[in-house]
Amino acid sequence: MVEREAYRKKREAEIKEMEAEIEKLRAQAEKAKAEAKIRYEEEAGRMEKSVSQLRAQLDKLESAAESAWEEMRAGFEDNMNKLRGSLDAARKELGGS
Repeated sequence: MVEREAYRKKREAEIKEMEAEIEKLRAQAEKAKAEAKIRYEEEAGRMEKSVSQLRAQLDKLESAAESAWEEMRAGFEDNMNKLRGSLDAARKELGGS
């Protein structure tokens, strides 16, 4: 159980960092031209939905049976990596680091 708690805390911190990054991207999008701004806002909305889904998955992980935990964790990690990829792509497109 200690391992699960540590895992949750680590991933929760990463989710919070992603939320902050999404907000930074929104701020950068404000400076973009109208057409690009709409596209960035839509992407930010999708990323926020992904964050909500990650939080729900993390909650399910906490109560998962030991036999299902590893498989559920792998799915969570996959979704986390997809969101990281989306954030990286948006950051590059907006010219951020």
